[in-house]
Amino acid sequence: MDEYIDWKKLVELNVKRLKEVMSESGVDCVIINSMDNFRWLTGIPLTLGWFFRYSHMAVQSRDADEPIILALEGYDVIEKNWFKHVYTLPFSKEVFQPADITNWHKICAKVVTDLGVSKGKIAVDPEMPFIFKDALSKEIRDANIVSASEILRKARLIKNVEEIKAVRVSCAIADIGMKVGLDMIKEGVREREIAGAIVKTLMDYGADVEYMPFVLSGIRPMHIHASEKIIRRDELVRIDFGNLYCGYRSDFSRTMYVGDPPNELRSIYDSLLEAYNECIKALKPGITNNEVYNIISKRFSDATKGKYQIGGFLGHGLGIGVHMMPYFGSNAEEVKLEKGMYFCLEPAVMVKWGNLAVEDDFVLTEEGPEILTRTPREWRA
Repeated sequence: MDEYIDWKKLVELNVKRLKEVMSESGVDCVIINSMDNFRWLTGIPLTLGWFFRYSHMAVQSRDADEPIILALEGYDVIEKNWFKHVYTLPFSKEVFQPADITNWHKICAKVVTDLGVSKGKIAVDPEMPFIFKDALSKEIRDANIVSASEILRKARLIKNVEEIKAVRVSCAIADIGMKVGLDMIKEGVREREIAGAIVKTLMDYGADVEYMPFVLSGIRPMHIHASEKIIRRDELVRIDFGNLYCGYRSDFSRTMYVGDPPNELRSIYDSLLEAYNECIKALKPGITNNEVYNIISKRFSDATKGKYQIGGFLGHGLGIGVHMMPYFGSNAEEVKLEKGMYFCLEPAVMVKWGNLAVEDDFVLTEEGPEILTRTPREWRA
């Protein structure tokens, strides 16, 4: 399935986008060393987890066509063979950053100097360990070192055509995992059994899993992780998870009731779906995230005569990261939605039977939303 995506084109488009934002911000060079940002800029996968988390870097200057790669010695991360400039970071105790510093900062400083930007404005990864940033700044004292947080946020906000291919596959695999989980819901099954079956399915279909699926049964709103709890009759069961396909994430949820749902609960859920569908119809370029939140919040509150309210958090952007701009909610920074944005909406409400929610992933097109998660939202009893 990896061949479905033109990774060279994906990287070229991401580099082009980053350079545009760098020019707008007057930045001469960006240094990246976090897993998400590294993969976004290079297409190179790194190990999921904290071990070796900061062991590879990419340096992108405003005038270069591609990033310079600084790769950990002995680790064949350069499987995409179009990169022309690759430096080796020796395998030393620096592998265990942020605990130590030896000479990686000197290698990075030499790359920056060779690029001719050691006296320029250099934006560094917001996740760069302080110990490394401090040592690097002492090697290139004339540089104006700033955070790359805003630059990367803007650059990653709009997905290119190859990234959209990746998120479609990620969501398709998630749908398969969700079906497995929903089919297992019945009285007497443990939450962890369902979570484990979902994880196996996702990995069988080529996805990675960064965290265990949430399986919530009954009244336990602050305990979202799947536990040894046994699912019982007359409980709501919410499944919420995300997976990664080639680094690109999905994130969605569905809710089921064990038994015959009471009429009151059916009415609440019908109202939630009606408000949600109205919200989805409103998704189009030019609408703001806050307008989207206000539509569903008001519609649901009116339908339930104010007895129930949508929570203050409605959704978030997706991509290489799982929580990105744009955010949707009562206190979100206002953003106009644009073609190519990829995000999820997840209205949820607590009721006496448990956590009632629905969540889907969307890519915004010129005509409106493309709904990527296709598992039916209707009640399954």
